[in-house]
Amino acid sequence: MIKQMVLTLAACLSFSGLCMAANPPAAGSEAAAAPADAAEKTAAVVPPVKADRFLTILEDPEYKYYLDMQSARWIQRPRSDKEQILDVWIKLVEAADKQYSYPETYLLEHYYIRPATRQIQFLCELEVAGRPSNTVEQRLYDESHWEELIPGSVEEKIYQAVIENSKKIPKNSEKKGLLSVSGDFIEETLRISI
Repeated sequence: MIKQMVLTLAACLSFSGLCMAANPPAAGSEAAAAPADAAEKTAAVVPPVKADRFLTILEDPEYKYYLDMQSARWIQRPRSDKEQILDVWIKLVEAADKQYSYPETYLLEHYYIRPATRQIQFLCELEVAGRPSNTVEQRLYDESHWEELIPGSVEEKIYQAVIENSKKIPKNSEKKGLLSVSGDFIEETLRISI
């Protein structure tokens, strides 16, 4: 008897499901609003993809240079609590008149930019065919690797373009720790990093 009741209940539920699919609820009803609310909540959780991830900053006969705005950030200069620098990736795509290749190949260059002293530090370059992998080897940060800008060089142009767009890059809001007075003094006056 219980088995018949369960089968009857299952049949009724499946029949009501078929009826609901054939005749959906009216747009203003509560039943119609529930799936729409669920879709809105799902859409609110997933962040939108930035359409303008790569900002064109420079063009020459060889390459077009793009600043990756999604990964660009202000960071504390290593071994210093008082100076923020820019950490940026630059995408270089061959000029349009160059030979076409599939998959698309391009270069990615990683730089630290130090606005306070007008210096740049090159960390790595990798050639990408299709998608980049996370197997890149970068130079370790070193105070002696900061380079002065040479007028008219590509590095100076990259520096200028990044600085012009630096207001679009959110500032690092981390709280600064206690200053290492002796370490910072030695580093700034004697140019020796501890």
